[in-house]
Amino acid sequence: MNNFVTALLHPEVQHYLQENALADPVEIALKNIVIQHIRSAELANQIKQKQKAEKKLPLYFNTQHIIYPKGISIEQCSSEATALVKVNLMKQFIPNDFISFADLTGGFGVDTFFIGQHFEKIVYVEPNDELLAIARHNHQVLYFKNAVYQNINAEEFIHQTKENFSLLYIDPSRRREDQKVHSLADCSPDVVALLPTLLRKAKEVWIKTSPLLDIDAACQQLKFVSDVFVISIKNECKEVVYRCVQEQTLSIKKHFILADEKGSILYQNFFTKEEESAIKIQYQNTQNFIYEPDVALLKAGAFQWIAKEFNLNKIALHTHLYTSNKLIENFPGRVFKITQLLKADASEVHAYIPDRKANIITRNYPLKPEQLKQKLKLMDGGSHYLLAYSEEKKKQLVLAERIK
Repeated sequence: MNNFVTALLHPEVQHYLQENALADPVEIALKNIVIQHIRSAELANQIKQKQKAEKKLPLYFNTQHIIYPKGISIEQCSSEATALVKVNLMKQFIPNDFISFADLTGGFGVDTFFIGQHFEKIVYVEPNDELLAIARHNHQVLYFKNAVYQNINAEEFIHQTKENFSLLYIDPSRRREDQKVHSLADCSPDVVALLPTLLRKAKEVWIKTSPLLDIDAACQQLKFVSDVFVISIKNECKEVVYRCVQEQTLSIKKHFILADEKGSILYQNFFTKEEESAIKIQYQNTQNFIYEPDVALLKAGAFQWIAKEFNLNKIALHTHLYTSNKLIENFPGRVFKITQLLKADASEVHAYIPDRKANIITRNYPLKPEQLKQKLKLMDGGSHYLLAYSEEKKKQLVLAERIK
């Protein structure tokens, strides 16, 4: 076992970490202490990462003797919820072939753990020996003991292995930690170059990417994509996953997956780019109800599909809000009932919002929420919603009640 991991597991170190689990990591880092060769900064990191794991990785957080890595591994790894969503999707798409699985970018080992439980044979691949030691230890603590651990990078592993797999999974990371990912070229390993080789070794390759990546551009680069899964948790886009198969697909299905914090899928549907292009919709000024789609639908680009699927009118071409006179109960997103049309004038707004508290939403509007809040002399909070947006021919400000 790695010396760093061994030192962290010493009873004296573990006792200190348990006693200070709720402490401020900054204060711990400033203390000049060393316990079993573990310095203050490293102790502080364990406390900080465990605190981050409370909501993101509740199983890890609630399990004793879990070790956390340095750096940004916790931030970049999948959450427990998104890992469980991917397991659910894999059961839908590869239900009869859960035999062998390799996680080519093992990292902290979260996806390996949750996905690997459903396969007979699991390989975890990670070039960083300390990170590998941490993942292996945590897997043992979590009673996950079927994995084979390879201290090697993805390219070397896939070119050396003689095995074939049911599924290869890869999560390319930013080339530099301070870099935002806008293209697959910004990531390592180079999945575009590697994909043909991967597909010679596996029936399916699933690629997890940053939500910032342009989906259509990524599909063009990867060429073998059959399905794209856009995963959101509580209206926050968490991951985009590309399912690649050995034969090129003429029509790619774009799926949007809305899930809760426990990884249960609340809503799931799909469309194709060809279907979206063929839909002709009506634009309509504000009616009784306004619908704001979940971010997963917007990220997938289902702008016309939304209107057709739910029999709604879009407010304007570049305003991704929808409207109707009758309430649509099952809409995947937020729903507002209009109570008053307003002028963007502080005195008029205050007459309807006497406590001057409101939740402000702007879409295709000249002012951002913070700027509009300052102009109207409002504070955040309360039960009122102000929606500011552009119709086809004019700007609109409405007072609304959120009903979903």
